[in-house]
Amino acid sequence: MKLKNGYYIEKENELYKIKPLEKNITLSEIGVFLWKCTKEKDLNSNELLNLLLDKFQISTVLALGEIDTFIKICKENGIFE
Repeated sequence: MKLKNGYYIEKENELYKIKPLEKNITLSEIGVFLWKCTKEKDLNSNELLNLLLDKFQISTVLALGEIDTFIKICKENGIFE
């Protein structure tokens, strides 16, 4: 999975929002990390999981949930290549 060019995140009032979407979608700190990872490389879910577990001290279950949510948001909004 890799993000399409033209999309970016912008910090507004301590929230990170995906631009230029019509919808108002915000990302958590973990979502921002996943965004940065997929902006630079084409990564699969296992690679994202390993990066996430290396960066944050969270359980595998929580990490997988965050990845699923991130992927769902990106797919629903046509953000992935």
